[in-house]
Amino acid sequence: MIRRVLILLALALLLLPPAAGAGALQEVKQGIAAVRAGQTAQADALFSKVIAAQPQDKKVLGAAYYNRGRLRVGLNQWAGAEADLAKANELMPDMAPAYALRGRALSHLGRCPQAIPLFDEAIKLGSRKGVIYNWRGECRAVLGDMPTAAKDFTRALKHSPDMPSALYNRGTVYLRLGKWSQAEADLKRCVHLEPEAQNAWYNLAQAQARQKRLQEAVDTCTKLLERFPKDAGAYSLRATCLIKLGRPREAEKDLAKALALDPKNPKLHYDRAYLLIHEKRPELALAELDQAIALAPDYPEAWFNRSGVNQDLGRLPQAISDMQHFLKLVPGSPAGKQRLAQLQKLLKGSKAPKN
Repeated sequence: MIRRVLILLALALLLLPPAAGAGALQEVKQGIAAVRAGQTAQADALFSKVIAAQPQDKKVLGAAYYNRGRLRVGLNQWAGAEADLAKANELMPDMAPAYALRGRALSHLGRCPQAIPLFDEAIKLGSRKGVIYNWRGECRAVLGDMPTAAKDFTRALKHSPDMPSALYNRGTVYLRLGKWSQAEADLKRCVHLEPEAQNAWYNLAQAQARQKRLQEAVDTCTKLLERFPKDAGAYSLRATCLIKLGRPREAEKDLAKALALDPKNPKLHYDRAYLLIHEKRPELALAELDQAIALAPDYPEAWFNRSGVNQDLGRLPQAISDMQHFLKLVPGSPAGKQRLAQLQKLLKGSKAPKN
């Protein structure tokens, strides 16, 4: 981010008019130099001084707003950045980077519908298209439009083929779209370019597991844990793969490590219950599912599996109650409706008089 700040601040120097008021112009240039020197408080003060003076030259005032907004983007001060960049847009309507950065600030403020038109404008004006397509794609993914997001990430990669964030984003979207092999290709490229991309390693393992290449997924999780030994999710994913590979003892060790790192994570308790169900230890599995539900009462998969465990224990009324709870959370589930009907039939049969 700091490197990006410096690049665009250099661009901002070129945008300043030579005929501007000498004092205000000099202070803006001093502010830019202060940012380069890492003196952010001094830079903010200089830009703010120019803004308070409201020089008549709109380009100098716009440059002050733009550079203070840029600085605040670099400091993750999104609301202040958005306000400054909006003023820069007003004063310098053809300044593409201001539209792009304002869109970025809005996306971080959770206002993606307002951010997308600003990215559109920045692209139209010719701003750094690879980066902007990537940012716009992120907004579209947040809004749930995965196919269009994937197209934006593809556009970003046409402009910048080795952009790790675009590779990660497209790979993650492909994962959500069920395009496992395409996801794997992007995520492999991402971790090759940026080996410390922790989430990319995890999603790569997921893509491999989804293709039932379980040992490869285990190996990827191992590489991830070599770099990030406190990644509870990686232990959990590796454990799930190990269970399916018929290696429950190794899986138990991984789940114990995961729970030690993140004991209040409901998914980890759910995963341990899955192992215990596989090992035919229903009472212990039930205890873990109860833990998961206590931490996340609206965890549908936990209620579904709890119903199955109670059925295994011969507790049909409780199994029915659990499945009814599941269907309140996922009312259109065909599997849930089918299981409930089967359980009700079993209960009715168990109460029928015997001849």
